[in-house]
Amino acid sequence: MHIVHDSHHHPHPQSSQSSEGGPSSNATPQKNRLTTVFQKEPQSEVEKRKLEAQKPFKRLTEFPVESYYGELIDIPLRPPWDYSMSKEEVEANERVVFEDYLDILNEKYKDRLNHFEHNLEVWRQLWRVCEISDVLFILADSRHPLFHFPPALYRLVVKVMNKPLVLVLTKTDLVPEKQVRAWLTYFRNKFPGLMTTFVRSYDPDPNEVYVASKKRKKINKNRKNFHSGVKQFIEFINPLLVERGAVPLEYKENPGEQQPQNSSKPNEKESESDSEMSEDAKKEEQERIKQAKEENPYEQSDQKPKGVTLGFIGHPNVGKSTLINTLKGKKVCSTSRSPGHTKYKQTVYLNDTVLLCDCPGLVFPACDVPKVLQVVCGIFPIAQLREPYSAIQYIAERVPIERVYSLEKIYKDASWSAYEICEAYAEKRGYHTIKGRPDTHRAALEMLKDHLDGRVTLYFSPKSAKINVRIYDESQQENEEDIEEEEEQQEEGENAEEEPQEQEEEPEESSEEKQGPKNVNPFALLGDE
Repeated sequence: MHIVHDSHHHPHPQSSQSSEGGPSSNATPQKNRLTTVFQKEPQSEVEKRKLEAQKPFKRLTEFPVESYYGELIDIPLRPPWDYSMSKEEVEANERVVFEDYLDILNEKYKDRLNHFEHNLEVWRQLWRVCEISDVLFILADSRHPLFHFPPALYRLVVKVMNKPLVLVLTKTDLVPEKQVRAWLTYFRNKFPGLMTTFVRSYDPDPNEVYVASKKRKKINKNRKNFHSGVKQFIEFINPLLVERGAVPLEYKENPGEQQPQNSSKPNEKESESDSEMSEDAKKEEQERIKQAKEENPYEQSDQKPKGVTLGFIGHPNVGKSTLINTLKGKKVCSTSRSPGHTKYKQTVYLNDTVLLCDCPGLVFPACDVPKVLQVVCGIFPIAQLREPYSAIQYIAERVPIERVYSLEKIYKDASWSAYEICEAYAEKRGYHTIKGRPDTHRAALEMLKDHLDGRVTLYFSPKSAKINVRIYDESQQENEEDIEEEEEQQEEGENAEEEPQEQEEEPEESSEEKQGPKNVNPFALLGDE
């Protein structure tokens, strides 16, 4: 999914730029209606961050407490509709509601907003997946799961639609097991009615050395290996399926071919979109939509068709399509490191009674969250960054990446800056511009890719992330203060027992071949609760 930037202060889909870069008069970009639209930042802000990246940074000895979703920003809801309305009437109502929604957000929050989805067509995909699904799964990267969990979506699914919601922590092999358990406990305590589980991506050897010519191939091979924890995930969802009258999934104990029971449709296409779905899938979807009650499109009908639909939703680049491929046992959804790769929602039959629906990755609105964190968390395409140095600085303040890569200082008397780290990396790798200068932009992008791939790991602890529970669940108001006081007392006790540990320096390379960075995090102690 190509990212298009809207340069208007009050952005609407119809005022976005087309994929060719010029203004478009249509409601959405011409070549692809599902092009993601973000509001374009002023050039002055970009230049300001470039200058900041050239200043020496201070290494953080502990993570500062960062507030996520300090204010609840509602997501746009589909306006009421019924089958007496024409398609044009329904879409016109949706467009008016969505444009009013954008106007209100921009008027109220202005520059406090993060990058979020401005394309109505993408939000329509979310509405459709939520409507037809019996159980909804929101996937979140276990390195920073709270960032990927918008409370407004939780409130919509659990409180308004009254549907089961499951949080799935992905890529749990990149963080300590205690950290995963701490986050699962955190979400269960903070979000009543939320079910939680986790899956692994793959099992990389943290002690393995990657030669330059083999490093990327190894990463790609691991990426194709899918989730090794699919068995545990199937065991988790099977009771939900049986409870709703579906046939449970089967797991085949065969490395490299781990899969549930195959569909009885041998000629099913490898990838299905709205325009390339099987006839059975189309009929199933149409029947489910018609079952929705006219008074409330979100309310489930008492007489549902046979079978269960599982909806996968969440931010881009959290592993939705990859997990679906693993559950199916073959590649039915294309995957990519680039966020927004999945375009229209994709439907896949896991067996004759279980239909899985993959919603395109959607960036939800939030305020007062650093925009650079969206880059670090992988929901903004790094190839389209106007400046990557602020993201490198964010990581370098928390992880000593100059030691991870065994970099040598260019300016001996100066402290490290994010820009100098990029210069040193470019010199070490031999990356230069046409004018012979270190290609710092290429160096920064490569280090960011290493971070997204898990070669350089930065993860967060529940201690370093706060969320305002009261704003989305009034039932929590009475005991929230007691919970926070108990957490503070526990944190004070743990801090008194813990002693800071120095991160050992990485050995210098003795070979001309590059050794890839190890999977390290100097703040692992903070995450082991």
